[in-house]
Amino acid sequence: MSSKTLGAACLVAGTTIGAGMLALPLTISALGLVGGTAAMVIIWLTMYLAGLYGLELNLRAGKGLTLGGLGQFFSGPIARILGDASLVILTYALMAAYLFGGASLLETFLNQYTAANTFHAFSPLAMIVVTIVLILMGNLRWVDHHNRFLFLIMLAAMITLILGLGSALYDVNLTAMTSHWQEASVWQVAIPVLFTSFGYHIIQNTMVIYCDYNANALKKAFFWGSLMPLVAYVAWVLVTLIILYLRAPVFYQILITQKAELGQLMQALSEATGHSWLQPVSWIVGLLAILTSAVGVGLAIISFWEQHLPERAAKRPFILVLALIPPLLIGLFTPGVFIRALGFAGLILTIIAIFLPIYLLRESDKQTANSYPSHSLQAKMSNTEPTYFFYSITTSKFLRTLVFVIGSGVVVCEVCNICGF
Repeated sequence: MSSKTLGAACLVAGTTIGAGMLALPLTISALGLVGGTAAMVIIWLTMYLAGLYGLELNLRAGKGLTLGGLGQFFSGPIARILGDASLVILTYALMAAYLFGGASLLETFLNQYTAANTFHAFSPLAMIVVTIVLILMGNLRWVDHHNRFLFLIMLAAMITLILGLGSALYDVNLTAMTSHWQEASVWQVAIPVLFTSFGYHIIQNTMVIYCDYNANALKKAFFWGSLMPLVAYVAWVLVTLIILYLRAPVFYQILITQKAELGQLMQALSEATGHSWLQPVSWIVGLLAILTSAVGVGLAIISFWEQHLPERAAKRPFILVLALIPPLLIGLFTPGVFIRALGFAGLILTIIAIFLPIYLLRESDKQTANSYPSHSLQAKMSNTEPTYFFYSITTSKFLRTLVFVIGSGVVVCEVCNICGF
C-alpha cells in the first residue's frame, strides 16, 4: 500500500471513527453481543458498497465532485439541489453532535477536578476553538498529515484502553442477547446511529482528487479505511459492555435502557477499570475520536462553501462562521442533541450514500449505454455490451436493490424516532 493510499485510508478511518463509535455502547448495548455485532457487520458491508457507488460516479464523471455536482452532471438541477441540501444538513447535524459530544466529555473530565459545574458554557466554546485550529489552518496536505498524527495517537490509545480493560476481565456470564432486544424501539434508536457510525461518504470527492483518480488505490483505501473502524467498534463494544457488566452493574442497567449520556459512560468506564492510569487514556480516546471525525466533516463543509460562495465571500473568517455557528445553535436549542443529531444524520446519510447515488448510477447507465450502440465495433468484436464501469460489483441490480432496502429501513427507524412511535 502506497503512502498516499495509506493516507487516504487513514482519512476514511479517521472520519468514520468518531462520535459514532462513542455512541455505540449507548445505543446498541440493548441488542446484546450477538445482535449488536451482527448489525455492525451488515451495516459495514452496506456502507462499503455505498462507498463504491460514490467512487464509481466520481470516476465516471472524471472529476472530484460533491454529491450536488454529481447530481448536476448526471441528472440536472433538481438532483443538484437535493444533493447540496442533504450535504449541508448532514454536516451540520454531525458537527452539532461532535461539538456537544466533545463538550460533554470535556465538561465531565474537568468537573472531576473541581467542586462545582463551572464548565457547562465553557466546554462547547473550547471544542469550537480546537476544531477551528484543526480544520481551518492549512491546506489538504496539512490536514492529511495532522489527521494521520491524531489518528495514530487515537489508535494507540484505543488499543491501550481495550487491552487494559481486557486485563481486568475474568469469567463472565454476560448473555448474548438482552431482554430488550425484541423491542422495536431499541432497534429504532440503534440502527440510525450505527448507520452514521460508518459514514465517511461526504469526503469521497476529496479522496478521488487526493488519490489522483486511481480506481484501485481508492478501492483499497475505502476497504481498509472502513474495515479498521469495524474491528475497532466490535472490540470497543464487547470490552466496554463486559467491563461495565462486571464492575458497574447499576450503570450497566441504565446503559441497556439507552438512557445514559456520553460523559457518564466515559466516567463510569474509567472508574470501573480499577486502574488509575486508564482513566486519562479513556478521555484521550474519546476526545481524539471526535476531533478526527471533525477534521473529515470540516473538510467536506469547507470544500462545499468554497465551491458555492462568490470569490469575495469565500474567505476563511466567513467560512468559519458558516461551518461552526449553525451547529452551535442547533446544539444549544436541542435537548439530548448528541444521540438525536447522530440518529437524524443517519436519515440524511441514506440520501447521500444510498438513494441519490443509486439513482445517478441508473441515469449514468442509460447515458453510457446510449453512447454505445449495439452495432458498435467494440460490441461486434467482443459479442458483449461495452465495458464502461470501474467497479463491476456496482452494476449488480440485486445488490443495488438490497442496499436500497436497507437504507429504507434506516429511514423508517429514524422517522419513528422523530414521530415518537
